[in-house]
Amino acid sequence: MLINVFQSIQVAMKILNNGRFGMGACLTGTMRMLITRAIDHANNRKQFVSNLREYQGIQQKIARMNLLCYANESTAYMLCGNMDKGAPEYQLEAAISKIFARQSAWEGGVE
Repeated sequence: MLINVFQSIQVAMKILNNGRFGMGACLTGTMRMLITRAIDHANNRKQFVSNLREYQGIQQKIARMNLLCYANESTAYMLCGNMDKGAPEYQLEAAISKIFARQSAWEGGVE
């Protein structure tokens, strides 16, 4: 009976870790969509006779969004590689990936 409970907990933890990984990876797509929309807005919106894309502050915001997206994508690839290799422990990386992706997507959305 105790072995079945232990195995059940292991299965539940695998499911949770896969969900954490999935959330982090999916938010990369959300961040890319936000970047695309921000670039489109900067290219089309005029402020004080110039397009927004010409202002250094806007360029920095879009660059930061790209940086966070790249870092999140790299984290997802690293975690995916560990999972594919059959690494027994990747819970911490999965949790970090999820939290970092959530924070990065939120920060990109607020920009």
